[in-house]
Amino acid sequence: MKNSLVLLLVLMFSSHLSADKIQWDKTHIKNQTGEYYLDSSGVHYWEGFIYYWVMFNRFEKSPDLTSASSRRFVQGDCESFREKTLSFHTHSEFMAEGTDVHLNLAWQDFRSESADSNRGKILRLACIYAKKR
Repeated sequence: MKNSLVLLLVLMFSSHLSADKIQWDKTHIKNQTGEYYLDSSGVHYWEGFIYYWVMFNRFEKSPDLTSASSRRFVQGDCESFREKTLSFHTHSEFMAEGTDVHLNLAWQDFRSESADSNRGKILRLACIYAKKR
């Protein structure tokens, strides 16, 4: 368990430190307010779980919102098709740039995802990338 926590922290913080250098890949998954991008080259598989960054980029900046984009560091379970957010950041500019407005380490329970939900579609895509490695 201790080794798991150490690896997780190394993956999370090494990805966080280089987040401005991530090449975000467009997923073509979107909703009414924006679209999702995945750090496909940063998907890691370890001890039955995958770890990855996903970004949500708004189509336009809203005057009543302080963020133009957000990103999550996710732990996914491809077998049970569930995921949980380990870290959540909002950014003042598009494409996860600008001031990191908010950091919330959201240690939470796993949540099962519907294959039709945006989170489910992203999880499926991250699982495909993890299998290619």
